[in-house]
Amino acid sequence: MFRSADLIVAHAGMGSILTALKYRKPILVMPRKASLGEHRNEHQLATAKWLGKKAGVFVVNDEADIAAILSSRSTLQAGDSISEFADIAFTNRLRSVVDAS
Repeated sequence: MFRSADLIVAHAGMGSILTALKYRKPILVMPRKASLGEHRNEHQLATAKWLGKKAGVFVVNDEADIAAILSSRSTLQAGDSISEFADIAFTNRLRSVVDAS
């Protein structure tokens, strides 16, 4: 479904955002909030703040903002694609840390 979509609308879960980036699809995310009883903590707010800086990720904080983004959906552009694999420098460094312990 991601491959054929023009726009992804989702909560601010890492899987949804990373999959949209992988397939170069613009994504509209609204973080689920623990303060509203929607989640166990506020980690989706942190995810949205961090990944919302990437091109193609559009973050809204309440329902009123959704309509504004959707009204301009034909102009929304995806960002750069990301790999489904970690950067080799990162995995090499992680391997050296694990091997050293």
